[in-house]
Order: sequence, then structure tokens, then C-alpha cells
Amino acid sequence: MQLPLLPAVIMGTLALGLSVFAFHQSPALAWTGLRNGGSLLLGVLPIIVAAVVVSGLVQVFLPREFVAGWLGSEAGWKGIAIAWLMGSIMPGPPYVVFPLAAGIYKAGAGVGPMVTYMTAWSLIQFTRVPMEMAFLGPKFTFIRLGSIVIFPPLAGLIAQQVYGRLTTP
Repeated sequence: MQLPLLPAVIMGTLALGLSVFAFHQSPALAWTGLRNGGSLLLGVLPIIVAAVVVSGLVQVFLPREFVAGWLGSEAGWKGIAIAWLMGSIMPGPPYVVFPLAAGIYKAGAGVGPMVTYMTAWSLIQFTRVPMEMAFLGPKFTFIRLGSIVIFPPLAGLIAQQVYGRLTTP
């Protein structure tokens, strides 16, 4: 089985299992869950489609040499730093960020910068900082950021050293 198909099979199996379980509890419960899921799908589907289109266009419009020069395996610290910044300021949920990251990776970005990008996006994401400060306070927010800010470039450097010679998909 191809790797991209595996998550779909796992999620499909989980959805089917939960649907059967819900139906056995109460058919109304199952239909409510399906309606809720359908509403969510209708809300995010346009965003997912747009993100996938952007991913494809990134691969077409960004010359491979340009991406490789700035974010390729040979870009060194420059690629790690750019990816760190990009990931830290990139807003959006996974269904937007992952297709865009895939487009950049397929356009020639190296493993190290891509690991840095994804790690910075998942750990730092400065666009969340105002909300975090509002709910948890500035002191906590600065402690959290100070504690994790080094991890994205560190993860990227480790990935670059261990897996750096991988070719892009």
C-alpha cells in the first residue's frame, strides 16, 4: 500500500468503526455525527482545495534553483534560519500548512530546512502569541517561547546531518 493512502485507510476505518458504534448506540446519534462532519467538510473543503492548488503552483512558479539556493540541503545555516522564520510566522491549520510545505519541499527544499519549518510552525507560530498571552498571560508565554525557540533549528540540523542526502519526493 502506498504511504499517502495509509492515513486515508486508517481514518476511513476509524470513521466506519465510530459510525457503526454510534449507530448501535442510537441511529439519531449516528446521523447527528454524520451531519456535523458533513458541515465541517463543507466549511474546510474550499480551503483545502485552495491550499492544494497553491502547493501545485508553488512547485511551478518557484524555480527549483531558487528554492534549493535558499532552502536546499546546501543552504546551510541560511536555509535553517529562513525556514525557522517562515515556520514561526506561518499562520493556519495543518490542512493549509501541509500542502504548502509539500509544495516547497517538492520544489527543492532540503530535509533540514523543512524539518525546521514544520517544527517552528508547530511549536512557535507567533500568530498564536496574542491569544496565548490573553489566556495564559505574558509571563507564561515568554517562558514557553524561551524554552522552545531553539528546538526548530536544532531539529533541522539533526535532520540535515542524519537524513540530509535524501532526495525530495
